[in-house]
Amino acid sequence: MGTWLVCLLGLMGCLITLFVGFIPPSNLNIGSSFYYEILFCSGMAAMILPIGFFYWYQRRCTIKIVLPGQQELANATKLVNSFAKDNAL
Repeated sequence: MGTWLVCLLGLMGCLITLFVGFIPPSNLNIGSSFYYEILFCSGMAAMILPIGFFYWYQRRCTIKIVLPGQQELANATKLVNSFAKDNAL
């Protein structure tokens, strides 16, 4: 129960921070509020894009590539694993 409460409070804090972040500051001369929102969204995207890139890179590197001559070996390995799983004690 405590873990859920801490997670929900953290999520609420993040959402409030995002909401407040879209309000342009009054003491800085940034230009129009539209320009500020574009700048803010661009900064958020620049922070999120590396995470997406590393996720894509990790998935790309973990895909098993079977060469044409190795297809029989891959099928035999699947058969042995299936047999071992079905006949587990």
